Amino acid sequence: MEPSSAKAQQVGGHRALTLPPATYAPAAGRSRTAEHVLLLSGAVLVLAVSMVLPPDPRGYGTHERLFLPPCMFHKLTGLPCPGCGLTTSVCLMSRGRVSEAFLANLIGPFMWLLFVAQIPYRLYLLLRPATVVRWPRWFLKWLNLGAAVVLVISWVFNIVLHGPWAQ
Repeated sequence: MEPSSAKAQQVGGHRALTLPPATYAPAAGRSRTAEHVLLLSGAVLVLAVSMVLPPDPRGYGTHERLFLPPCMFHKLTGLPCPGCGLTTSVCLMSRGRVSEAFLANLIGPFMWLLFVAQIPYRLYLLLRPATVVRWPRWFLKWLNLGAAVVLVISWVFNIVLHGPWAQ
């Protein structure tokens, strides 16, 4: 920081140095290439697996074909957790079975779209490394609140559709 941007003022009989507001830009010379490559690779991997992995006909449990354990919440309560059917939903979206994907888990189709959108977005950021994307705080706050509300609605929908009374 240049000395001309700092100002001295008297605070409680002492001379204090006040600095201009902080900026949130990455440090000079810091590359975010590894982050973009990792997120791009992750999105491609998820989409590739979802195209190969056959969805479970029950509407949930597809993750068990990846040698992951069954949902413990579902085992203990008989009710689906908020993530039950998510893997199945993403696999169904990769096959173009949109209505079935929404029935498996309401969030799944949106997650699939998020993975698909990551590919051109991360490629753009890799090809234009000087680009810094900053989302406004208010947007991120409302996005998180909206995601939480959608998660709760999806969970209620999942409970009604896949609860013990649905068998």
